[in-house]
Amino acid sequence: MFSGAAYIYSNFVRQYVKIGMNVGGGTNYTDEQRRVLQMMSLDARKSVQDYVDRFGWDSVEKAIKAVYDFSC
Repeated sequence: MFSGAAYIYSNFVRQYVKIGMNVGGGTNYTDEQRRVLQMMSLDARKSVQDYVDRFGWDSVEKAIKAVYDFSC
């Protein structure tokens, strides 16, 4: 019943997921920063990487801290 979906995932989608896991190619992200980016969807990751390029990683850490403080 689902073998068609499995075939499409195995032969097409999975290739893009592997490519998407290459976080920060050519950039100087720390291991911790790479782990944070890898937890995101590909679209979110691209947006965050653009934000980091524009404002720096410190701004991302401030935003994460603000959300954490708000939720506690």
